[in-house]
Amino acid sequence: MSSAGIAKGIFYGIVKDGKLHLDSGGVYNTWIKNFEGKRVQITFEKETEKYSQQQFAYLYSCVYLPLANATGFTVEEVDGVLKKMHLTRNKGKKTEWVKEKSKLTKAELAKYIDDCIQTCAENGVVVLLPSKSNGKTDV
Repeated sequence: MSSAGIAKGIFYGIVKDGKLHLDSGGVYNTWIKNFEGKRVQITFEKETEKYSQQQFAYLYSCVYLPLANATGFTVEEVDGVLKKMHLTRNKGKKTEWVKEKSKLTKAELAKYIDDCIQTCAENGVVVLLPSKSNGKTDV
């Protein structure tokens, strides 16, 4: 596959002891294969805290929608189930609660999306990576 049509990838992580630790390493490892044998440009910058609308557009159109289509649930139902699975805090305790997606940082939302993609894969649902969605984020 030519890297010419591949969108810019944005990944989040933290640098510890001079090493980069990515939040969504599994997605990154799959995505980077598109650049095999190609020269690349890498830019590092401090992460902005606020999530991006592109993240939400991708989540709903490329993750939730295929899972909803495969399971017969609505996108709203898929959203509820996946939030309960992956954003529940204090599981099993009286103080159990589900964190709202709108309260997540970019890095937290990236991890949530990666967890949702893993859930899709475990259920036999293929999810297009951001680089392969060609910017199509219509719901």
